[in-house]
Amino acid sequence: VNMNTENVNTGVRFFTKIPNLAMYTGKDSNDKSILSDMEYNCRVLQVLDYLYYVVDVRGVSRFSVESLVLSCGYKPDNHKGRSNDIFKSILCRLNELGYIKSDYDFDKVKPKDHMECKLTIDYSSNFSIIYDDVRDKIYSVDGVDKSQLFAYYCYINARMHRRSNDEGVSESGGQYEYTYFGFKGVYDNLKITDKAIVKYNDI
Repeated sequence: VNMNTENVNTGVRFFTKIPNLAMYTGKDSNDKSILSDMEYNCRVLQVLDYLYYVVDVRGVSRFSVESLVLSCGYKPDNHKGRSNDIFKSILCRLNELGYIKSDYDFDKVKPKDHMECKLTIDYSSNFSIIYDDVRDKIYSVDGVDKSQLFAYYCYINARMHRRSNDEGVSESGGQYEYTYFGFKGVYDNLKITDKAIVKYNDI
């Protein structure tokens, strides 16, 4: 079992970590969220999720532009301004801002070129877990902005009150896992509109 798996009963679930810093910072913090630094392009959460998924035991993520685009639920397209360019620009910006470290010139790589980078984000605390089956379900939804839907789910997940190991829930009592926040908070942190939030809540 590698670093991105956990045993659940008799099976194994694969997961990734999404840092809370990707979406929001503390009320008293002067730091900017990664989304804010990336002009609220929700695809950046998909990129960070994928880079964590393919990280090896030495902390190196190895991938190609084509594999990145496909894994994020899009079709590779090498035409100017299309999917390949969009994801390459995200990688370039993450590298410029120091969220990843790489010697590759992402602007110049070809779709199938092998690349490497290291995530420099602190994952020791303040993160949420994204399981493979949940991600697959989100990416299978048609007719929506998958990156926004994924970002909204990550936001809910990050804001969730979690039970400690010694807490339990039964018919007679116990603490449920829950979260609550307003539409304004979602817009301030993710720039997702009220209309989209209502749609994503239904989904």
